[in-house]
Amino acid sequence: FIQDFEPWFYPMGEMYLNAEASYRYELNPITIGRWLSKKVEPYYSHEVPYCDFGVSDIYTAQEQNLSREYAVCAIYQSNKDRRLSGMLLDAIKLLLKLDDAVRDPRVRSLGILTADECASLYAKCVAGVSLSVTNPSRLPFEMLASKLSVIEIYRENNLLDFPEGTIHLAEPSACGIASSILEALSGSKCDSPN
Repeated sequence: FIQDFEPWFYPMGEMYLNAEASYRYELNPITIGRWLSKKVEPYYSHEVPYCDFGVSDIYTAQEQNLSREYAVCAIYQSNKDRRLSGMLLDAIKLLLKLDDAVRDPRVRSLGILTADECASLYAKCVAGVSLSVTNPSRLPFEMLASKLSVIEIYRENNLLDFPEGTIHLAEPSACGIASSILEALSGSKCDSPN
């Protein structure tokens, strides 16, 4: 079961090559997501089957008629370069300058949340940010199920697994991400790229 393109977790070198070599084992792979299936397919002599990103019912079970706050939740994983934590922080700094309704005391880290806590948070927010330069996280799919406007970056890895027109695709820069967040907060339709 392949969950991400793991060679990209390392600089080009021995660890990269070892991770890449693992796709040449005589195994029958299955990936999570369409993009990853296409990414690893050249390593195999056959099509690589995939499963879609699943979402637990707890994200759709939340009361959807609640009044949502003018709030954005964002996935911040500083230990994973592929989640663009520095770019996210720079986008937040820009937001604080561009939108008076987004105030510094409201920006806070909630730490690691349980699935129920995530579902509750998603039900209160207008938009969610989940950035990935490798296989998408499952978290934006949970956000979509919770009726959040979702912001991701505009890259090939994010074009095959999300239903068309469901997410805001931002140029991969702090300015592009901040712009997409503002569009999502204003209720703008999803376009790509922003």
